[in-house]
This record gives sequence, structure tokens and C-alpha cells, in this order.
Amino acid sequence: MIEALVEPGCVKLFQERGINVKKSRPRLGRALKDSYMEIDILLKNKGDKIAVVVEVKTTLKVRDVRKFIRKFDTFLDFFPGYREYTIYGAVAGMLIEEGVSEFAYRQGLFVLGLGREGLARMLNDKKFKPTIFNEIA
Repeated sequence: MIEALVEPGCVKLFQERGINVKKSRPRLGRALKDSYMEIDILLKNKGDKIAVVVEVKTTLKVRDVRKFIRKFDTFLDFFPGYREYTIYGAVAGMLIEEGVSEFAYRQGLFVLGLGREGLARMLNDKKFKPTIFNEIA
């Protein structure tokens, strides 16, 4: 349900930050052997080969951020079609526990919260430098 609040404005939020995504896709899942990976929201631009993987939680906690970052260790195993893409990460929460936004920021993640209108808003400042997750894997 929270994905439905976050997804509608995501493309525009990232375009405003210079991340030229064009489409969003909710709940993308893949099975691999005995494992399964689900992506809450995937933003992408096939032409520019850019993708943003978004993890959405009702209440975002530090452990959620850590678990999400570990997803990038196997993301390309599950989604090999994104090997040539520049891949960024983002976390979103309806509620964000104290200190979590700063922790995620330091990990190079975009952080989205809900604004007054119930739509997602970017919490990162303009000087934020995102991590490219497929460069560190």
C-alpha cells in the first residue's frame, strides 16, 4: 500500500535531481534457484541505461537500510539485464525513525519521505552525491 503513495511522483523527483529516469515499475520480483528477490519500485531509462532501486517501508529503520544495501550484492544475479546500467538506490518511509535518514544519506542512498499532500518528497539536500551500487559490487 505504501508503494502506491510513493511511486506516482518518483520519476519526477529523480528527474529534478538530474537522474533521467522515464518509467517506474512496482513490485518487480524474480526467483533464482531457491531464492527470491522483490524490488518495491524500479525506476529506469533504457536509452540512458539508468536505474533506481527503491525500497519502501511503512516505518523505515536502520536495519531496513542495511538489509537493502545487501540486496545489491546479488541484484545483478537476479536481474542480469541491468549489468550495463548505472544503478542507484533509494529508501522511502511513511515514518522514518530518528537518525535513519542521515544513516541512509551517508550510505549514498536517496531518501524519500511523505509530504503533506501524501506524496513522496526528496529529503536529500542538493549537494548529495549518490553511490553507484554496481560500481562497488
